[in-house]
Amino acid sequence: MFQSWMLITVLIRLLLFLFLLVFKIIEESWSKDFMVQENQPHIEQVAARLNWPCIRINLDSHISRIDLLGKDVIAIEDSKQITKFQEGILPWGIQNSVALVFDEYDAG
Repeated sequence: MFQSWMLITVLIRLLLFLFLLVFKIIEESWSKDFMVQENQPHIEQVAARLNWPCIRINLDSHISRIDLLGKDVIAIEDSKQITKFQEGILPWGIQNSVALVFDEYDAG
């Protein structure tokens, strides 16, 4: 018997495939029709054209895992110290549906 979660999984995969297909078609048409600036990647141009929020994150040697994922901070509430988790840019981007572009990876 076909379960409902199987149907949902198939639909999610189909939607993801269609999204990537449309994204590829848009990117190919832009690369042929518009002059591409060297300092602005295709994904940022597509996001700007579709009015999607897009943030470029420069992955130079000064960014750490704590900056991306988050960290524990000590806060004072009602005269007591408590520990809270402050989210980084990656969880924030996922929660707010923002296209994150990771640029200039430095392995050193």
